[in-house]
Amino acid sequence: MIRYNETSQRLWLSRDFLALSDRAKLLWIFLLTGPIKTSLAGIYNAGIGTCTDHLRISVDVFKKAFKELEDRGMAEACWETNVIYLPRWIHHNRGPANPNVLKSWLRILSAIPDGALKEKFVIDLRELLAVNTTFFGILTDWIDDNPIDYAPIVEQEAEIVEVDTKNEPYIPISRYYIEQVKDILNPVSLNSEAKMANAITTWANEVRLLIEREKVDMEELKETLRWVIDSYDPSNDFTWLPNLMSLASIRKKSKSNSQIKYDNIRSSMAMRSRQSGSDNNDEYFK
Repeated sequence: MIRYNETSQRLWLSRDFLALSDRAKLLWIFLLTGPIKTSLAGIYNAGIGTCTDHLRISVDVFKKAFKELEDRGMAEACWETNVIYLPRWIHHNRGPANPNVLKSWLRILSAIPDGALKEKFVIDLRELLAVNTTFFGILTDWIDDNPIDYAPIVEQEAEIVEVDTKNEPYIPISRYYIEQVKDILNPVSLNSEAKMANAITTWANEVRLLIEREKVDMEELKETLRWVIDSYDPSNDFTWLPNLMSLASIRKKSKSNSQIKYDNIRSSMAMRSRQSGSDNNDEYFK
């Protein structure tokens, strides 16, 4: 039986794609449509050898092409476990058509080796399914039954990125939120001082963009982040904290209503009439 893959024609309008070398373009199309792809979009269990065999290119050529994708945030890989992850998959793929499709996705996901990339994918999947309580419940049950083991992953220590001066005013709020996420959820993406420092820097930039471009008030943002933290309840089917583990996603638009995530959180606050931490305790952000 021949399998077909959907690939949007917008690919040929993408600045990132058009800026790639011919080899990197071929590799990208291979990742989107090649035989390593399953019905579960965005993450594959495939090593360098498998890819080079299909593409009929050398390992050196493959690594250079993959580096181009990495540099543009189009792909990541852990070659220790042969996992390839496409960070933007959530923006270009539909959710599951029904619970049985989701369960088939999760069976495939169970066979993907554990590690940081699998965790990133699960976070994406939570966001994609958040609007459907049935799907979200199935995923939550799967997560409970399939804790991710990070032991096999061997990662190089990240180099600490310097803080851009224009982001300095937003470092305190970024640091506060990241410390709360670390204490409550302890994701592997924050398992070293260098990763923490870089996340603080990246998240501070997102806070600045949220305030400057979306015209969000700083005090309102503080109140909102406190509410996300204080309203976390692992016994509930849905709370916002696991879906905002990184402030890097706070300006992402939802596929369901085209609102950015921040606005959807504010809507949840209003709907639930819960204003936990609304006393503006600024000691959190000093």
